[in-house]
Amino acid sequence: MHSVVIARKAQSQLESIYRYIAKASSPRIAEAYVEAIRAECRSLALLPKRGTDHGSIMPELRTIGFRRSATIAFRVSEDTDCWRLLSWT
Repeated sequence: MHSVVIARKAQSQLESIYRYIAKASSPRIAEAYVEAIRAECRSLALLPKRGTDHGSIMPELRTIGFRRSATIAFRVSEDTDCWRLLSWT
């Protein structure tokens, strides 16, 4: 099995998503949403090469949609068996 590493910028974006949802709705809903994103990211360890290939933009870059409200961008690194989360948009 491979590992997933969340980049600092992605972690910061998760925190921003949490704050936005917590203010607009509730901390409980914000936590559930952010945890669902994290779970989707963890699932990349099992099926890492899914999603859309964007290697023409950046080597090994891929994206997957999340609940029609976010895009998870990640990079597949064959030599380290690590899937690094780059950003949520």
